Amino acid sequence: MGENADERDTEKPLFLSTMFLASNPPLDIPMPWHGKYNREKIVLPDNMGVWYVGQSSLQLYNVTGVLGAHYTREAWKESWRTYLGLVSLRDSCYLA
Repeated sequence: MGENADERDTEKPLFLSTMFLASNPPLDIPMPWHGKYNREKIVLPDNMGVWYVGQSSLQLYNVTGVLGAHYTREAWKESWRTYLGLVSLRDSCYLA
């Protein structure tokens, strides 16, 4: 592969591992990606932000478990909306 993704052989599959810290608080990504998705139209999975019977308490020992267990479903909608914007930002960087 060349020095950037534009120089890659498009006949071969590409695995691209990226990490963006903005998917965690403070959820700071630039416009227009931050405002790309409407929070009111976000449909969360039924188990998002809900503690269920039989769920392991070990999940509360890591940072994501501690933070995630205290979000309301409305707060999860904001996080989800921002995460979707972050994925769109990443895609615009590599799929343009």
